[in-house]
Amino acid sequence: MNPPAGKSHLTALDILLELRCWLADNVEMQAAPAIVAHLPSGYLLTQADCIEAIDALLHQLRQEGTNTMRLPNPYSLEETLGKLRHGLITACNEDALTLLEKGLTKARDDDVYAKRLEETLLRGSTIEIRECLSCFGDYVERSRDAPPYYPHHDAVNGIDCALYAILFDAALPSTEQAHE
Repeated sequence: MNPPAGKSHLTALDILLELRCWLADNVEMQAAPAIVAHLPSGYLLTQADCIEAIDALLHQLRQEGTNTMRLPNPYSLEETLGKLRHGLITACNEDALTLLEKGLTKARDDDVYAKRLEETLLRGSTIEIRECLSCFGDYVERSRDAPPYYPHHDAVNGIDCALYAILFDAALPSTEQAHE
């Protein structure tokens, strides 16, 4: 896929990740799921469904390990955590920061979980992040009646978006990312 005219500094992966973060922000602000399309099967495709599809694609791309699509994490766990905290604080995402700290607290008491969390933050995919943090909430829980409608889902997405922003910045240090 060629980048759109005038956007040669962006890759298809850049655009896909920005779209995913934008959709996640939209879903977080919605009172009810926004319908994107009515599929021929009768299914009403929502923005949340699109996020799930992008997540699955990103997971597949990271698992394939291709150098052109993979975003490796060049940082140590401590560096990654520092950058994650900074990104979440900068984005004023207190719920995601709280969830991250819950994971770190659990990791201090549970060596098996500590290893899993480390592997997830250093080499994991969107789906692995979701699974690693599932002990703190249900990612696919039903919508609540009042905001926040999907608190665990939103916090996990906040961590995931912040982590991908870190990986983008490492992969493309000369490109200023729009999410900052």
